[in-house]
Order: sequence, then structure tokens, then C-alpha cells
Amino acid sequence: MPRARKLKLIWSAAARRDVIRLREFIDPHNPEAARNVADTLKKATRLLLGHPALGKPLDEREDRELFIPFGHRGYILRYRLEDKTLVIVRIWHGLEERS
Repeated sequence: MPRARKLKLIWSAAARRDVIRLREFIDPHNPEAARNVADTLKKATRLLLGHPALGKPLDEREDRELFIPFGHRGYILRYRLEDKTLVIVRIWHGLEERS
């Protein structure tokens, strides 16, 4: 049986800022939910390390997007594969404006 290639994980500076921003938005209202959001996002990235084609490809881009269910709306995680590296590019709440 062929062995799956081992991917390295990198969070872009923008994605790290996104996680901080999302937690800071939720934390004053519900600290437990803020921790759960961060944990859910980390679990999703671990899932992608084993299944990098799981996300939806974006037209005319090398990026892919994964919808992460959480609460009523969920989050969108944008990522790309660069050789043997999974790069987390950005993360948004489902109701946020994004580019």
C-alpha cells in the first residue's frame, strides 16, 4: 500500500491574525465558544493534512476553501498546497465580507 506524503503545515500571517480576530470578537460574549472556535479550526487543519483535496477548488486560483461547520453559520478556511506544504491562507466567519 502506498504511503501518503507527509505535509508540512504553515499558517500565513493573515490567517494567524484571523484566528486572533475571531477569538477576540467572540471572547467578551462567550469565552468558552471562543476557545471552541480555535479548537475547531485546529482540528480542521489536521483533517486537511490527511485529506488536502477535501476543500472546494476556487475558479482560476490555486487556493481551495473548506467550510467548517460551527454554530449557525460556520467558518471558511482558505488554503493552498505548495509542493509538500499546506498553507493556511485566510479564515472568515460565514457572514463576513471576504476577498
